[in-house]
Amino acid sequence: MAVLSDDGSESVLTQASGETVAPQKITALTQSQLQIKAKILAADDSYRIVFYTPVRSEISVQIQAVIASSYDETTVNAQITKVILDNFGVSAQQSKRGHASPLYQQIYQLLKANVPALSVGRADLKVYIDETDSTLKPELWRYISAASLTVSVTAGNVVTPYWGAGF
Repeated sequence: MAVLSDDGSESVLTQASGETVAPQKITALTQSQLQIKAKILAADDSYRIVFYTPVRSEISVQIQAVIASSYDETTVNAQITKVILDNFGVSAQQSKRGHASPLYQQIYQLLKANVPALSVGRADLKVYIDETDSTLKPELWRYISAASLTVSVTAGNVVTPYWGAGF
């Protein structure tokens, strides 16, 4: 298993896109790891418990949004970026577990709920998640960084089926 304590003092490996980094077996356990091991063995002493270094890997995500011209593109771009990094960034709760990967539906729901320009009228949204690394391992912790996130916002005359729906 791969864990980090709240203080994050344990070592972490980084895996670039397209490469594979093997985790290292940890022999000198931290206090947090010793406590986890003790709890597991107290529940069932038949387990062999081995700790590995977490391997962090960035996920490349592209987001394209079309919004009504009554919204400022720069502001909406900043709102989208904040929502994504708050929920899927390196310090987000979801990114602190193995097997974590954002789902399209999850991103669409978060953005629609938290970015007003995307929840009115006929605003449009397209999300692309790079899924080239399909080998999900418990020690592989995936996250979205500011460098791996591309956000494109275009304002236009969004045609709505009735008056006032595009505001």
